[in-house]
Amino acid sequence: MIREDARGRRLIIVADLLINPESAFYADVSDRFGPVLDVLIEDGWGMLKLPPHVLGDEVGKSAATTLAGDAVDYLRHDYTVLILAVDQLPQGGLWLNHLKAAFGEMGVAVPSIVRLRADDKTNINTAASIRTMLAAACGVVVPLG
Repeated sequence: MIREDARGRRLIIVADLLINPESAFYADVSDRFGPVLDVLIEDGWGMLKLPPHVLGDEVGKSAATTLAGDAVDYLRHDYTVLILAVDQLPQGGLWLNHLKAAFGEMGVAVPSIVRLRADDKTNINTAASIRTMLAAACGVVVPLG
């Protein structure tokens, strides 16, 4: 049963890098993605995280299947669900191939994918720009200024 809570009916599937940027798994990733985690917490997003992309395909497939099932439950209860991928990581750091397959097997469209790009500093360095990206993916118009 899904009940009302502080998430405001919004859930985001995030890459492990965005939650655990200091992990040894990401020692070779020099770019950091601004205040993404801070924005998600401050704005009350519910978060689901897949295991790091380096743990092997079987781990990724199993986790993606389970997580997609959870996300579908939220979608069926009128939650907005987004996917937040990191373009410089294989499969966006999210096992996107397995997520897409799992959603497809359940007959559900893949949620909107927001892609963070390390080479696009204008979109990842400020809380305002991150909020604008997320709002656009939700179909919300954000006033300028």
